Amino acid sequence: MKLSMRLVEALIKNNFIKKGQSFFRIQGDGIIQVLKNEYEPNGDLPYILSIGLMSMYSELESQWFTSAGCIPRYEAINLLGLKDTTLATDQEEILLQEGLPWLNKMVTQKQLVDGMCYLDIALAGKIYWLDDLKIAPLLVVGDKVSAEQIVTRILQQHQSATESRKAYLSESDYRLYCQRVREDDASLVQLLSLIQSGSKFQIKAYLDKNYTQNCIIAQKQLRWCNH
Repeated sequence: MKLSMRLVEALIKNNFIKKGQSFFRIQGDGIIQVLKNEYEPNGDLPYILSIGLMSMYSELESQWFTSAGCIPRYEAINLLGLKDTTLATDQEEILLQEGLPWLNKMVTQKQLVDGMCYLDIALAGKIYWLDDLKIAPLLVVGDKVSAEQIVTRILQQHQSATESRKAYLSESDYRLYCQRVREDDASLVQLLSLIQSGSKFQIKAYLDKNYTQNCIIAQKQLRWCNH
């Protein structure tokens, strides 16, 4: 189902860039906002307006800047603090009346983290502390304790998952799985060491490197100009 011209015009007027079925905007001190129109063949609604929030200071993948590759975690209904999507029949109106004003006010990394936590609670009733997309903005605002907590929890979850798979994987498959996990966790272990070092200079260098790389991706994928 196509979005109404009214909504499309409002998004473009608010500096969103249309790419396929998605709209992207980078604003404030490096906040990426994604809106995606997703068809829902077997759901209560014919389509879902999904919302994604990311930081330009995070380690992002290039496909996340594309319509097919972006994976928004939240829904327009979550803007109202509701978890039951059947309660909302006009997602476009929610986005126009509640969503855009709320998103327009999000201009700092602190507001980004707060917004992600608000939508977490609306979606699942609690803050999602296994979210690696919260790590960088937390570091930007100087909350190294929370950033370290997220990295540690993710590594613990991976360890727990590795142990559980030992019961039903063959020995050879289990070795391959453990190798993949170690490779995936290598960057997290390095990041944890960086956070625990407490070096403001090294943390800033890490964040600035991510920001620069993401600017290059955004310019290529979205034709975004960093003024």
